[in-house]
Amino acid sequence: MIEKLSGLFSQNPENGIMSVISTANVNNRNLDLNEKIGYIMLLIIGGNETTTNLITNMLKALSDNEDIINNLNTERNIHDFIEETLRYYSPIQFLPHRFAIDDTDINGIHINKGQRISVFLGSANRDENIFDKPDEFILRDRNEHIAFGRGPHMCIGAPLARLEADIALNDFLENYKKIRIDNKNQYF
Repeated sequence: MIEKLSGLFSQNPENGIMSVISTANVNNRNLDLNEKIGYIMLLIIGGNETTTNLITNMLKALSDNEDIINNLNTERNIHDFIEETLRYYSPIQFLPHRFAIDDTDINGIHINKGQRISVFLGSANRDENIFDKPDEFILRDRNEHIAFGRGPHMCIGAPLARLEADIALNDFLENYKKIRIDNKNQYF
């Protein structure tokens, strides 16, 4: 796979994501081949895991909330359902490798500049100071979750994951009146 990607980068692609990565300039220098391949692998692996978890979590939400599937079939409130699934069942629960850019205090705890911290997205998306009834799955008009991160750490694949979730959900709703997960036969 490395040889194939190397060959694709050496062909100087004219447009698309390969072109963007191939011509990227970070801190006034071009990316080397290993960095370019790293970005491609990040997109392949990260995009797959997030989307897979989102679609699976949507099915769990439909199974656990039978009234919502009826609402979706009549009102087609797909966007709010996807966003609530992202909030309630964050596809990525935590980001373990972040570093404080400045000395700061959070809730009386001092964090030094450069100190490694972990961001728990699943917990933040259940913050009762932000969300009314955070432990209930509710189709919300305003849903400011951080399931895909925020700012410079916003997931680059978030729009694609939402599009794929929308397509999958519409397909399920067209083909199934009810979705029920059999919890008796789970294997871990």
